[in-house]
Amino acid sequence: MSPLKLKTGIVYGPIESRRLRKSLGINLSPTAFKACSFNCVYCHYGWTEYLKADLSEIQNDLPEPDEVKDALEHYLKRGTEFDYITFSGNGEPTLHPQFEKIVDLVVETRDHYCSEKKVAILSNSSMLHNKEVLNALGRIDLRIMKLDCGNAETFARVNRPHDSVNYPKIIGNLRGMKNIVIQTMLVDGEWGNANDKQIKDWIDRVGEIRPDFVQLYSLENPPAEASLGGVSRKRLEQIAKETEEKTGVKVEIY
Repeated sequence: MSPLKLKTGIVYGPIESRRLRKSLGINLSPTAFKACSFNCVYCHYGWTEYLKADLSEIQNDLPEPDEVKDALEHYLKRGTEFDYITFSGNGEPTLHPQFEKIVDLVVETRDHYCSEKKVAILSNSSMLHNKEVLNALGRIDLRIMKLDCGNAETFARVNRPHDSVNYPKIIGNLRGMKNIVIQTMLVDGEWGNANDKQIKDWIDRVGEIRPDFVQLYSLENPPAEASLGGVSRKRLEQIAKETEEKTGVKVEIY
């Protein structure tokens, strides 16, 4: 099977999410090609065509803040049923050069139409060094931050980031954040991240970061690297138990 097709618009769904139930997605990335700061071997949208940590040169391919607001309002005026408004989509949402302004508009629109609903983000954690991004994240209710690997070598092989992305800085930035959730995708195979040494290092990092809890999951959709395999439920349960015992951090399996 081939990887999934890119989202074609700004707002999509609601989709049934393993983690967020009914999620109304917001895509801040291009729709014609995949742009991201990571090129993860397991990505269900396939390989990254535009691997950058700065999207300012392709701003014309990104939605304007007012376009995001209008698209969200269109859905909310229809009375769409959902649990979360979620920044996710075709790539890393925090790469948008106007991310902070967009978050402000989304939160403002949510407050006007459905103040009881929560805003979430699925982020790869690569932009936490940026003050404007951090300010914006502080206004999001549920911050789900990626950490797939417990050491720089595995990170380079599995997440395949842009050269400017620094693994130790990501860990340091995550340690400095409060009230976050760590999301981790585990995969088996030559390019996997689930052998005993890799899991031990990952548990150590979870213990350093001390998130509110961890969301642990494996493949559901076809990955970019076709040779990858999923990690069994039994193995995920073993890893979750070991993590909780060693760190005191709760782990939820999806």
